Amino acid sequence: MNGWTPLWSQVVESTLWEEPLEVRVLFLTMLAIKEPDHVVRMPFRRLVKKAHMPPDQVQTALDVLMAPDTRSVDDQAEDGRRLKKVDDGWFVINGEHYRKEMQKLMTRIRKNNWQRENRKAVANLQSHQGPTASENHFDRNFDPSEEPEKEIKPMGLGFVDGPLEGDGL
Repeated sequence: MNGWTPLWSQVVESTLWEEPLEVRVLFLTMLAIKEPDHVVRMPFRRLVKKAHMPPDQVQTALDVLMAPDTRSVDDQAEDGRRLKKVDDGWFVINGEHYRKEMQKLMTRIRKNNWQRENRKAVANLQSHQGPTASENHFDRNFDPSEEPEKEIKPMGLGFVDGPLEGDGL
């Protein structure tokens, strides 16, 4: 059991937070120790030790967490139940939903970081290149009438400005 579980700030706005303290403590304990498949695999007596609660409080809290949430106004899977008893422990019903939400959030953060770094790299590159191509190749004050006349001689397939070296002129 070596993982982590995100704790969304909206939990304090949920109907879970309206439950008694032992229900909240047990549920957060189970979120912290669940496996990647969202199952808390351990016998009841070990769960009691992990939660540092008396067995009767753990059982009462489990009963609440496995019951439908009658106060929720949202449509939720399993009528708002938070846990489901399985052969080898308890299944956290919305575990996969919140895993996907965290995945979306992490993807969005990675993309934002990539875009920020990419923009920074492009700005850094542009600041070291000097003038842009449009600034470098066009003189907006160019007047062709001020250019000196050049002699153009035919030469093979093209034209050359002025004499070439070694042509004897």
